[in-house]
Amino acid sequence: MSIAIITPTRNRVQTIALLARWLRQQTVKPDMWVVVDDGDEEIRFEEPMTHLIKRKQGPGEPTHSLCLNLRQALPYMLADKIFICEDDEYYAPTYLEEMSKRLDQYPAVGIGYSKYYHLGLRSPYVHENMQHASLAQTSFRRELIGEFIRCMADPKDNFIDIKFWRLVRSRGLIWRDADNYIPSNGTPGAQYVGMKGMPGNPGIGFGHKAMPGYRQDPTLEWLRRWIRPEDFSAYEKIAEQLWVNRKN
Repeated sequence: MSIAIITPTRNRVQTIALLARWLRQQTVKPDMWVVVDDGDEEIRFEEPMTHLIKRKQGPGEPTHSLCLNLRQALPYMLADKIFICEDDEYYAPTYLEEMSKRLDQYPAVGIGYSKYYHLGLRSPYVHENMQHASLAQTSFRRELIGEFIRCMADPKDNFIDIKFWRLVRSRGLIWRDADNYIPSNGTPGAQYVGMKGMPGNPGIGFGHKAMPGYRQDPTLEWLRRWIRPEDFSAYEKIAEQLWVNRKN
């Protein structure tokens, strides 16, 4: 079954380059990756399956244009399985494979107990929620595209994930990701981490600001648990730079 990915982005050249790297490593390759960019910084891709849409911001447009960007990608969503992959997320090489397996059984699949890591604060957080998945860890079969469109009626509403899962929760699957990257007994380890405080356009939603539940992780050891060792260095460099900028 074919796979399509949608990524809305704005002025995040560094993070979108990292996402391209994580998608390049996937054990199951997407057939199309549609990137909708409404920023003023130029981004380029070498991936042949990428379709880049440059969307010009209109007058009176909301500051965060998630709905508007997602709408631009929908005409290209002819694949059997649709994934939303955001640019400030880490995806392990088996992420698409693991989600796709579950999509063979359920029309909507997402991951609960979201793992967040705020690089600027060096703080990990696990959101104990199984009622809905974050948009960045949501996938669905094309038969649900009508429900997805209904959730974007208001261009100022950025809580598309909550609305979507309210519509499909009884038919979909939300599963809990592993707590560590290292596989155990043949079971794949952690599949993703929601990276917060990344360079570029500020993110929105839960986890982007300091919260009471955030732990302190000055040596990045918690992040090492969640991310594949050979991929960790990319975030270590960003964390170090953010730390220097913060002190200055």
